[in-house]
Amino acid sequence: MKAFYPIALLVFSTAITLFGQQRQNLLQNPGALQGNLDGWEIIENGGDGWGLNIYGMDGSSCFATSFQRCSKSQLIDLLEVGYSEAWLDRAPIVLFSDWYRTLSFDHDIYFLNVELLDANDNVIDSYSSGDLTTTANWQQVKGHFLNYGQGLRKIRFTHGGEDTENWAGQFGAAIDGSYLSIGNHVYYSGGSTGTFAGWDIIDNGGSGWAINGLPGIFTTSYAWCSKSQTIDLWEYYSAELLDLQPKIDAWNFAKGHDPNYQDQAQTIIRLLDNEMNILAEYDSDIVELSESWESYGDVFTSYGTGLRYVYFEHGGIDAEFWDGNYGAQFDDAEVRIDFNTLTSSEEVTTTPTHFSAFPNPARGQLTVEFEIGTGEGQLSVLNLYGQPLRQIPVNGQGSVQLSLQELPRGTYLLHLQSGSGIKTQKLILN
Repeated sequence: MKAFYPIALLVFSTAITLFGQQRQNLLQNPGALQGNLDGWEIIENGGDGWGLNIYGMDGSSCFATSFQRCSKSQLIDLLEVGYSEAWLDRAPIVLFSDWYRTLSFDHDIYFLNVELLDANDNVIDSYSSGDLTTTANWQQVKGHFLNYGQGLRKIRFTHGGEDTENWAGQFGAAIDGSYLSIGNHVYYSGGSTGTFAGWDIIDNGGSGWAINGLPGIFTTSYAWCSKSQTIDLWEYYSAELLDLQPKIDAWNFAKGHDPNYQDQAQTIIRLLDNEMNILAEYDSDIVELSESWESYGDVFTSYGTGLRYVYFEHGGIDAEFWDGNYGAQFDDAEVRIDFNTLTSSEEVTTTPTHFSAFPNPARGQLTVEFEIGTGEGQLSVLNLYGQPLRQIPVNGQGSVQLSLQELPRGTYLLHLQSGSGIKTQKLILN
């Protein structure tokens, strides 16, 4: 068995401490588990208004709309929940998700709007689903924001719908499992939504997985329970950008269940290429837990090129074999991609021979000096999706002036390519 080295030790009474809050669902009362509309601001309350319905996901309650437009919103002040301005100005990924279905026939209406706001409530970036037609099955709408520049301070999450059959009561769109997180690629990282949506159940032994308590913690049973997520990073970043090998932080927290807490758990994290070959792996092996929350995971760097997927699996068992759910408990799963720590392609290529840019950080005007030897090359400014925003042909040795005044503040990449060789530098615009 491999040696296990916990990377952090944390004791807290609930998952809504500041540390947990930074990695949990930022939305309050995301799935009507509280039996009310607390935490939401009612924007529109048409027909018979917002209500609750017992036919939510996983047997829980859900929010229900009426025969005229209903909408509600939450405004998250990111500074108030503990994020620093400096960290927010790095433009971390913002993930959002919502689930919806009909409560009558298959043509009710649902919609979702998510807005990134600055300190003065000006919109930096936004997403709108438009009016979507519901069906009898739960459907998920999800998305993300990247490369939106500096200034993010608040996020507004608004959703709603209506019943197109004009029935009295609440028979329009049903909504459940709303989710909003920042900096973390794991959907439903803890049990606070009251749902397992986003997770693939691998083993469901004994009484199966459960979500215990409020705000909710994933809990195993008397036979082995495990679940996983496979994150396709190509949904967010280009293959070329991932080949720069950004730092990847991946972990979760686990502890035992009373009365003796000595349950067992295992966490497995794999970095995979396009063919599902393993580039790097963390495996805690089966460990004995305690009554304190302990962190299991790793920080991945210099794992090579070709990364596409992050596979995240955890599971456990109740050492006492009690009926019900008294086994290993999990919370706050995390996968963060840090592009402030890059493995420079200069270490693995020999051409071009010289590449420098100044000033950096820049305020709109940039000087780039280069030397590529013989032949032609190309200088590109890329966003963090890997999309080219500026492209200039170059050859030989010299310098060029780039005007970047039209680009928003944020983090970019400078690529200089000549033949098969590429050199890359990070560029900050402020």
